[in-house]
Amino acid sequence: MPNPRNLNYVLGAIGNSLIKLGKEWNEKIPLINVIVINKNNSLPGEGISYFIEDRNHFENNSKKEKRRLLNLYLSKVFNYPKWDEVLKALNLKQSKLLNVKKTTKNKNSWETDESPEHERLKIFISKHPEILGIDKNLQSTNIEYTFPSQDAVDILFKTKSSWIGIEVKSHISDIDDILRGLFQCVKYKALIEADQMINNIKPGAEVFLIT
Repeated sequence: MPNPRNLNYVLGAIGNSLIKLGKEWNEKIPLINVIVINKNNSLPGEGISYFIEDRNHFENNSKKEKRRLLNLYLSKVFNYPKWDEVLKALNLKQSKLLNVKKTTKNKNSWETDESPEHERLKIFISKHPEILGIDKNLQSTNIEYTFPSQDAVDILFKTKSSWIGIEVKSHISDIDDILRGLFQCVKYKALIEADQMINNIKPGAEVFLIT
């Protein structure tokens, strides 16, 4: 590529490949290319409109509405369970850089490999929301809040104006675990806002990584 910063062709190739594969599988594969956004407006490039079904609705709306729609697309990306199969079908391998340890969370339970350090920090934060300045208007505290996708965020504080997710990493977490936590925060924000929308709640969420 003469200009490696210009991803128009790359993202277009990804989108077209997923459309082609989706037709072969007779299902819609989420637009994973929407995760690439412009740092100035937090939106994908103009080329993304080509891949959106209701193109005119997306193009002619305000930035705020575009970001709301983008969150819906992101929630589909993060909830899609077959990305490993997509990689295999396209003869691709998972990036070694992000190949961090996978854990499984089940409803009403903690991570199967949860350390005592992680549990202590999680319980401490759940009992002290004032650390984040959210002790006022707090309606509920949920530990291991589970989404319809079966993902679970360590803590979810619900206030009158917002839902605040917390991902906890204790002092024994290594750099790969911290990296995984950062990506989990991105995912949880989309999941929380999707959860709010299906429950007829105006979407509004913040997610913090606490170490």
